[in-house]
Amino acid sequence: MRNPLLCLALATASPIASAEAAPHRFDHVVIVVEENRTAGEIIGDTVNAPYINTLAAEGVTIANIYGIEHPSQPNYLHLFSGGNHGVEDDNLPPSFSTTPTATYPFTARNLAAELIAAGFTFAGYSEDLDAAGAMDWADYDPHTATAPGVDYRRKHNPWANWIAKVSPLPSNQLPASVNRAFTQFPTDFTQLPTLSFVVPDQSHDMHNGSRKQGDDWLLANLNNYAQWARTHNSLLVITWDEDDYGATNQIPTVLYGANLRNGTITGGTWTLHNLLRTFEDMYGTTTHAGQAADVRSLVGPFTDDPAVAVATFRQGLNGYTGANDTMLIEDDPDADNSGNHDLKVDKDAGAAAGDQQAQSLVRFDNLFGNGTGQIPANALIHSAKLVLFTPANSTGNDNESNDTMRAHRMLADWNDSATWNSLAEGVSADNVEAVSGATFSVIPEVDAAPAIFDVTGDIDLFRASPAQNRGWLLRASSSGSGDGWVFKSSETTSDPTVRPTLEIVYSSPIASPFAAWAADNRLVAPDNTPTANPDGDTSDNLLEFAFNTQPKIPDSVPMLPGGTSGLPSAQY
Repeated sequence: MRNPLLCLALATASPIASAEAAPHRFDHVVIVVEENRTAGEIIGDTVNAPYINTLAAEGVTIANIYGIEHPSQPNYLHLFSGGNHGVEDDNLPPSFSTTPTATYPFTARNLAAELIAAGFTFAGYSEDLDAAGAMDWADYDPHTATAPGVDYRRKHNPWANWIAKVSPLPSNQLPASVNRAFTQFPTDFTQLPTLSFVVPDQSHDMHNGSRKQGDDWLLANLNNYAQWARTHNSLLVITWDEDDYGATNQIPTVLYGANLRNGTITGGTWTLHNLLRTFEDMYGTTTHAGQAADVRSLVGPFTDDPAVAVATFRQGLNGYTGANDTMLIEDDPDADNSGNHDLKVDKDAGAAAGDQQAQSLVRFDNLFGNGTGQIPANALIHSAKLVLFTPANSTGNDNESNDTMRAHRMLADWNDSATWNSLAEGVSADNVEAVSGATFSVIPEVDAAPAIFDVTGDIDLFRASPAQNRGWLLRASSSGSGDGWVFKSSETTSDPTVRPTLEIVYSSPIASPFAAWAADNRLVAPDNTPTANPDGDTSDNLLEFAFNTQPKIPDSVPMLPGGTSGLPSAQY
């Protein structure tokens, strides 16, 4: 039992800064990856996806999460390893080899190898993997000509690219035992690996089959696990690889199981990289795969997550006027692009004149303070996304790009009227004008969709020292092909929602242990003060806190010396 006098002192203690906590650790996590649907095609459609919507209503929905690119295979690789490793289509990886003595194509860090190195277990269960008896399909894709009726596709099995054919295992590669058929998915769920993927075949993952077929398959094959998970510290995650190419690559994602804030929708903008980082942090891996190293975990779905707020900064949104952006063009070096111009980033904007660059600058001022819409100076930053919208290719302009675009934190001052010449031949990423290392890199190859740069670390820095906020340089990779990218500016008038946006997910520090206890017990005003008595049992919250009793459940009998429940009373 707490010492009540000590608790009275602690209840008024000053704030103490603390590091962000890891997500809740589950005994088992099962991740199902579905195919090619928008969030609107699933969430809320109780006719075509009744089971998934039941899970969403009783569990947690991640409302605003995105795939990384198109088509399917790169997104599976991003979710599993934080990058596409040069794979831009659904074909076998370019370095693929069936030679028995060869290592498999990739030796990069990946979630499975990280988990195994940390002492946990992993498996991927693919439907139809065992359709031809002993054949495991690891070395090729069994299309109709080679395996009629088999709807397994290797492009949906990312861990197959790390299955070693040599011993001892090369760094980051995996034993063949992790590549399993769905018929091996245990009925005794205690026998599941720590973390596993389940990939339905193309008839049941909504790729070839309907949404209803996919929904029915989930109900028939995974509902028993879902219900078991709720009482056995386990988790079911249902997510998608990408949308149907008809929208912004926003995907549905549902969490169901134990230790969740059931019935809630998690705010903020997230990507498959955040989902990967969540699993890495959940199990304390010592490394992070690919771009998972540059993002942070989801925050909001789990019961021990802090209460978070989402601040959105966009020119004209709720009266905000602090957005700045412009474009610097080497072959038009004195051009002032501060007006209503689409902004371009390119390695060779003026091909006739040689390698002529186009750079863009973006900044959001007045982020921190006590004003309306501002973030408190002592806030804990959980995630920050710079969202730049690629316009649709409706006039023949190729606005999206297959090249890598990089965001570098600016070190030099600038304003909207800056030009290539006024900034002395553009901006150099030289640790003088801009930081040499990119904060985040994106291949913005999805048309009419947001390009999402994670800038959490930079916003952390700006919070601690607002004077260092000079925004970002957007430039093309020097090793790119010269495939330029266009995004909308803050002066865009046709659709204000496509203006550059900075979104920050944050929480305010808990002021005292009492306030933390009140938050844990879901007490809200006016029932969260020390003198409030929400359960009406004559003991106010401060006494309930001191004696570790339930503030929402009346205590009707006195607590005995050494007891753990009952109405607090003085003991002599």
